[in-house]
Amino acid sequence: MIYRRLRKFPLSLNPRKTPYHNFLFIKTPTGLQPNRTKEGMTKQRVAIATFERLPDLIADDQLFLREVAQSGLTVEPTVWSDTSVDWSTFSSVVIRSCWDYHHRHEAFLEWLARVADLGLSIWNRPNVIRWNIDKIYLRDLQEKGFRVPPTIWVEKGGSIDLRDALRSHRWRRAVVKPRVSASGHRTLLVGDGSVEQEQLDLIFRESGGLIQQFLGEVETEGEWSLLFFNKKYSHAVLKRPKSGEFRIQIEHGGTFDLATPPRGYIEVAQRIVDSIEEPLLFARVDGIPVAVLILGFGIGTNTAIFSLVQAVILKPLPYPDPTSLIQIFLTYQGNEDSIDYPDYSDITGAQHSFKNMAAVASGSLDLTGEGNPERLKVDFITSSMFAVTGSPFVLGRPFTENEDVPGGPAVVVLSEQFWRNRFNADPSIIGKNLMLSDHTFQVIGVVPRQINWWSPCDLYVPINTFELFYPGDLRNRTEHIAACFGRLNAGVSVAQAKAELDTIHERLIAQYPDTDKGYGLSVVTPGRGDYTVYDYAPAIWLLAAGVSCLLLISCANIANLLLARSLHRRNEISVRAMLGAGRWRLAGQLLLETIFLAMLGAGLGLLVAFITIEAIKKLSWQSLYRVQYRLQEVGLDIHALIFIVLVTLLVALLAGVLPALSLSKNDAGAGSKDDRNRTGTGGKQRHRAQATLVIGQVASACVLLISASLLARSFLATQNLPLGFDPNNTLSVELVLKAGMRLRRSMPRNE
Repeated sequence: MIYRRLRKFPLSLNPRKTPYHNFLFIKTPTGLQPNRTKEGMTKQRVAIATFERLPDLIADDQLFLREVAQSGLTVEPTVWSDTSVDWSTFSSVVIRSCWDYHHRHEAFLEWLARVADLGLSIWNRPNVIRWNIDKIYLRDLQEKGFRVPPTIWVEKGGSIDLRDALRSHRWRRAVVKPRVSASGHRTLLVGDGSVEQEQLDLIFRESGGLIQQFLGEVETEGEWSLLFFNKKYSHAVLKRPKSGEFRIQIEHGGTFDLATPPRGYIEVAQRIVDSIEEPLLFARVDGIPVAVLILGFGIGTNTAIFSLVQAVILKPLPYPDPTSLIQIFLTYQGNEDSIDYPDYSDITGAQHSFKNMAAVASGSLDLTGEGNPERLKVDFITSSMFAVTGSPFVLGRPFTENEDVPGGPAVVVLSEQFWRNRFNADPSIIGKNLMLSDHTFQVIGVVPRQINWWSPCDLYVPINTFELFYPGDLRNRTEHIAACFGRLNAGVSVAQAKAELDTIHERLIAQYPDTDKGYGLSVVTPGRGDYTVYDYAPAIWLLAAGVSCLLLISCANIANLLLARSLHRRNEISVRAMLGAGRWRLAGQLLLETIFLAMLGAGLGLLVAFITIEAIKKLSWQSLYRVQYRLQEVGLDIHALIFIVLVTLLVALLAGVLPALSLSKNDAGAGSKDDRNRTGTGGKQRHRAQATLVIGQVASACVLLISASLLARSFLATQNLPLGFDPNNTLSVELVLKAGMRLRRSMPRNE
């Protein structure tokens, strides 16, 4: 909600629509308490300050005067500018309807100071009145962190080029008003070239002024006024301009209706009132219900998280027939481990379930001789790895079986990301030599980054070159350095492949009991996502549930706004009903309007989703290395667009059905009876529906708050787990003497 005003004068209400007894003072403030004599006679005389056009106040005020008179106070309406009034005869002054102060600004301030010098209790207090008369107070509220419309301030006597101002701020329309103004006085709705410069200069000449971005929600949704007495919330009204008008004041044809705002609006308005240190007899906070922003945030966050779920959990690996990809592990006492290269070779030669099998050993090498030295992540792979993944080449070719042999040529394939970052995507890189940890390798190809899903990588070299850096390790059965992958033959199931692998492994255990005994084999299907994301899936689904709950809160919020808006449209609906429109036709029309609102929210949601997705892509935590490449693929693809369409329709149904049915239920004559839905069955049903929505919002918010609190508590608990040693004044240093480190080592042998 964007707050436009904080007012110090009570609101003038239509007495026919809003009985004053609905918002009498909660308690009489300090300074208005009657002092009594022993006989119980009052000694206090209170002036209700008004202006000369309303010397006797309005009809509503008479109810108030009778109520206050019963408390023992003598209350008299008094025109503030009447020079014949002896203000010293009063003990207190309540500023009620001095609504000409902007025409006689200096005179009003002088009167206020003169009355204050008499020692009278003035409500609200003079310093509050002086601060609030000048709209510069909006800047003070903004500095306290409250949202106000984007504003350009113009000093007294200043000037500004309207066209340049609108163009530089990208505003289609704006509202121009003096800094001291009331009731829409000299307030203009302007567009590029729609007002003469002389008119602006006239507005700014007397007291300065401001130019605010015009918010279209004023025309479509209206403006909320939340009223507080003694800083306690009393009630609210929804104000709407007449057709073709942007000002919501009664003087300009606006209408006011009692309504129940969403609870969040009340809470923020309460914070605004509480931020003022002075006591307040009365305060009114005006704000605009930015429904599109509410929907946009709800739809946008849901779309972003859906894109995350789609890319990380639901989307298959970016390879041909990803469900036929298999990864094979050794297992030891329930833990998974890599395979030693000799076992891989034996399994490859004996199996018949796989079309291709491949092995990968991960490590790092130092690049020198090409600009600044750089340590690179390297995968030592068998030549069959490219056939297993089926990845295309950006440039060049893969290395062949003849190159992947002991003593074979030292060749290297670059990842596309490294090629672009280090060599600026130079196509002439093929055939050039790179110095990797004191060994020369020739570049023969460039592959896309999705060649591997198991970890980020810069280079791919033949696995037999591993011997150049770790002599003897590759063919040592105690060194479990290789991740093993395979692609199933057509018609072969995972269970069949697992059975064959178990048979082969049993033979290896019998043949090499010293190194293989105690180990088992397990297979997973990374193409189905049950390996690469199983550590992250619960957290991602939990996040998705959280933003779904946020969307429900947004829908309840919008439904509450639409119910409140329905008050203003009862006459319109009644006319339509009298012309022959049935209930379902009326409900359908109202639902279509909600769909349009949801579509606007969806448009904003796309922007929110895009910003959120870009933030997700910037995540580079080490703990996310398995899905790091998938985070980079999160985007607004066709699936996300279909999702946002479905969510938009869902939002329209959730937020629009209840208001549509509630409003269309009224009979043809209901609209002409203004009090029927306020105090009768219709009003009770509406308030019951609003109460239900508020309960749902609070319940959903509690779920989110409790979940977030538990998550934060768990995080803090993990930060305070005992480490087994005192980490204070302890420095951890990692020294790497040479590149080529393996990521996995063998587990303890079962001896």
